[in-house]
Amino acid sequence: MAAPTNTARAAQVADVVISVVNRAIDPWDRGRGVDVLRPNLARPVRWRIRYLESGEHNIVSSLPGIAHNPPTPRASPARRCSPGRTAMTGQCGEIELGIDQLPLFSGGESRVEPTASAHRIQLDGTSWVEHVPGWLLGSETLLAQLANTNAIGWEGRKRWMYNQLVDEPRLTAEFPRVSEAPLPILGELTDALSRRYGVPYDGLWMNLYRNEKDSTSWHGDWPSCKRASCIVPVLSLGATRRFLIKARRGGPSTVLVPAAGDLVVMGGRCQRDWLHCVPKQARAAGMRISINFQSTLQGTPERRRPAPLTAMDR
Repeated sequence: MAAPTNTARAAQVADVVISVVNRAIDPWDRGRGVDVLRPNLARPVRWRIRYLESGEHNIVSSLPGIAHNPPTPRASPARRCSPGRTAMTGQCGEIELGIDQLPLFSGGESRVEPTASAHRIQLDGTSWVEHVPGWLLGSETLLAQLANTNAIGWEGRKRWMYNQLVDEPRLTAEFPRVSEAPLPILGELTDALSRRYGVPYDGLWMNLYRNEKDSTSWHGDWPSCKRASCIVPVLSLGATRRFLIKARRGGPSTVLVPAAGDLVVMGGRCQRDWLHCVPKQARAAGMRISINFQSTLQGTPERRRPAPLTAMDR
C-alpha cells in the first residue's frame, strides 16, 4: 500500500480537529454563528475561518422549483430583464425564474403578528438592535410574490472597487415612494412599522440574495439615515442567513440569525457608530430577500439651531 501523501495526511488531521471542535461546541452555539477553523488544503500554510450553520433550516430550498444550490452564471453586463420574466441572477437570458417555476401559494396569506415580542440588545449607551422573531406570518407567500412580480424590477448593479467596475453580489430593487410599490401588502407592512416605532416610513429598499455566494459587505445606511438617531427595520424573507453588526471603531461582531418572517431593527446611533453586513457562507443556501424600510424624515438632515447672539454680535 502506498504511503499517504502530505495532502492526505493534512486532510486526516483536519478531519480529526474539526470533529473534536464540533463536539466541544454546543449545538445552540453553532446555530448562533460560532466559527471553527478549517484548513485550506490548496494552500496548507494558510488557514481561514469557515462558518458551519448546522442548526439552520433552509425554508426556501424546500419550495418546488427552486434549486438547493443553483449554478453560478457567467459574468455579463447588468441590465433589466425583458417583460414577462424575472431574472434571479441579474443576467437576463442566463438563469431565469419564470412564474411557472415559483408558484404563488394558495394559502398562508401574509399578515403581521401584532403580539410578536422583541429581543433588544443594547450595543452601547446610544445604539441598539432588536430581533423580532415571527413578526410576519405567511412570509413564504410574500417571498413568492416578490420573486414573480415583473413590476418589482430586480436588477444587478455595478460599483467601483478600487480601479475597476465590479458586479454587486446580489440583486436590488427600490421604491422611494411605497405608494408606487405593486403589492398592497408592502404598504400595509410599512404602516404597521410606522405605528410600532413612531417613524413615518414611506420608502423601500430590497436586496435579493440568490444563493450563499451573494452578500452585502460592511456598511452603514448613510443615504437613508442622515440624522444622529434613526430607527431602521429590516424584514427577512426566505433562507436563513447571518446578520452581523460591529462597532465602526472595530472589535467583535454581534451575530443575529433572522429566519423567514423575522424583523431586525437597528436604532439610536447604529448607522453612525456601527456597521452591519450579510456575509457569504460555505453552506448552500436558497433565495433570501431583505426589505429595508426607509423614511424621508430620517433621510433629511436636522436643521441646526443658530447660536445665540453674544454682546459683540449686537
